[in-house]
Amino acid sequence: MLNKRIVTILRDICIDGKAAGVEALAAQYGISNRMVRYDLNHINEFLKENGFSTQLKVKKSEVMFDTSAKERETIKALIDSWYDRDYILSRKERAVWIIFRLLHPSLQGIITYETLCEELKISRSTLICDIRYVRKRLEGWNLKMVSIGKKGFCCIGKEKAIRSCIRNFLTGEKAYAAEQLFEYQVRFHSPDMNLSSFTTDEIDWIKDETDRMQKKVGVILSDMDLVTFIAVILIAVRRIRMGCLIDSFEAVRPDIKNWREYDCCRRLRDRLSKRYDIMIPEDEIIYLMSYFISASKTYGLKGEREDCLKEDLIANKIIARFNKITGKHISFSEEMNEYFMNHVKSMVFRMEFDISVTNPFLDEIKQKYPQIFISILDSCSFLEQYFGKRLSEHEIGYMALYFQMALEDEGKEEHLQEKKIVITCASGVVTGKVIANRMQKRFKFHLLGTTSCHHIQEFLKQEEPDLIISSIPLKETLAVPVIVVSPMLTKEDINNLKDMLPAVEKQKDNKQLMEEILSVVEEHVEPVQMERIKNILKMNFHIEPVTAYKEISRILSLEDILLNLQVSDWREGIRLSAEPMQKKGIIGDSYITRMIETVERLGAYIVITDDIAMPHAAPGDDVYSFGITMAVFNEPIAIFNRDGIKMFISIAMKEEENYRDVIMEIMELAEDRTFIELMYHAKSPENIYRYIVYGDSAEQ
Repeated sequence: MLNKRIVTILRDICIDGKAAGVEALAAQYGISNRMVRYDLNHINEFLKENGFSTQLKVKKSEVMFDTSAKERETIKALIDSWYDRDYILSRKERAVWIIFRLLHPSLQGIITYETLCEELKISRSTLICDIRYVRKRLEGWNLKMVSIGKKGFCCIGKEKAIRSCIRNFLTGEKAYAAEQLFEYQVRFHSPDMNLSSFTTDEIDWIKDETDRMQKKVGVILSDMDLVTFIAVILIAVRRIRMGCLIDSFEAVRPDIKNWREYDCCRRLRDRLSKRYDIMIPEDEIIYLMSYFISASKTYGLKGEREDCLKEDLIANKIIARFNKITGKHISFSEEMNEYFMNHVKSMVFRMEFDISVTNPFLDEIKQKYPQIFISILDSCSFLEQYFGKRLSEHEIGYMALYFQMALEDEGKEEHLQEKKIVITCASGVVTGKVIANRMQKRFKFHLLGTTSCHHIQEFLKQEEPDLIISSIPLKETLAVPVIVVSPMLTKEDINNLKDMLPAVEKQKDNKQLMEEILSVVEEHVEPVQMERIKNILKMNFHIEPVTAYKEISRILSLEDILLNLQVSDWREGIRLSAEPMQKKGIIGDSYITRMIETVERLGAYIVITDDIAMPHAAPGDDVYSFGITMAVFNEPIAIFNRDGIKMFISIAMKEEENYRDVIMEIMELAEDRTFIELMYHAKSPENIYRYIVYGDSAEQ
């Protein structure tokens, strides 16, 4: 996916042949050198996917593109056809567009070449190449693309396969939050392309319903599994409303309606029917149930059923075959054996109902533990005769983690120390256990437990860890230091942990000292001033939560913040937001003009979130020092096709100054939910200033 900024770089370098340096591009667009290189990689991927042989090259921080005039014209034609859109689709993304169009029932099963060429703004020959790719992708989901003479083509397949295909594109391989479900809707403007018309409230409602089901049955879904199940529900509702019902879904077990999971899904069906005013047949209950049970792959099923003999036999047979193949005699701990048995139950259920699972760490596992992976592959080969299908590599990868962990447990000595750690992992408890095991071989610490990322806040209400170790970056601003590691715990991860742990110990000492100081101070200070003193101490003692915006705090003054600014358009917004810098002598008049001209030339590239834009121009002689202003408008304004902009964070920068850290902080600030909420409700500039500088926004 190419955004406007990347397209502009592509036009300047690849089409117009302008020379450019990485540093200059970073300064021009207000991004880091690393981000520039990231954009250049996106351009190269785009060029490759669209059949262009020449690639951008960076030598000594200079960007070069050596190609023929003919190829430049071809690139220009492709860019021009898409330049009025927010995004330029790559070949893979065009394939997704075609697939979504084929699967939409309003098309009555047939779509023509002419329709797609017009929608995608591509030639028939390009489309033919795209179709080959689409056919291959659909075959992976048991769907077939069929030509209808010269009219066009259609897609044939069962409703279950269609939904699985849609779910795969919605969730991707590493969707950890419900907000990631509909990424393709952002870039596909056609109403027919929107797979869902669900609001945030509706998604939250479904999350609450899912939480209720988890508590009822006694399972905890991982972050990825939760997202998958939410997507399954949303897609099911959407497809049912379109008249697309699941095919006859025969229960593979005669007593399935006696299971607690069935009762939970039946209740969910009833609530969905009432909320969306639709009739949901019995087969859909079994369909939802199959995904709910299969989603419990790593935390396990806690049901009280007596029908698990088959799964227990399968699990023990896998262990026995592994020991025979490898010559090992591994055994799981009591806790890990329960996890493994429950995993096998869920795995068998997925095989019986033909439900696929995605392992985001598959490539890492195969690379890190190749012998374990091959041994598990051989150990599970007997399952094919039971189910008539092979166990997928993604399933094999999850199984390999259990056995690798058992091997690491051999001869392991327990070491506990005062340092308290909690481990979070989006893909499930087993991955968290792998991280814990590998850490315990190298460090002494007290493990409080493992949890999913979306349950970390609840965990912190019960426990007080010194450090959180996570497999993915956490969105929340937490009162505990967080370090992100790979589940494989690489050498770099180990070094980072070594650097982090002494700092954690120091923070504990600082926290104790701060509490002692506060106990003395509160006897002599008014309660209204205590919070401010507390935050100042936090900042000086480096105790979280403290403001993460130290670079902004160094530059920003109270008079640089403007509230309830009334403007007629974005141009006036830029002029007024830059006035504090102008009055201080930070910028000259021409800098404001250049800011406006930059937006006119490049479009709404300055918009960094739905609410916030960052007006700026390249460093120049009309900038005398680094400056930042914040302007909150009384009414949201529009910048070309982007409306709803509530705030401008305007910046001015000198070329010789180190401004990249500041810009990265601005990007983080714009994603800070507390700050966004404060921006809409701040009663005075001091509210915003105090939050950035001291970490709080309370009225004094």
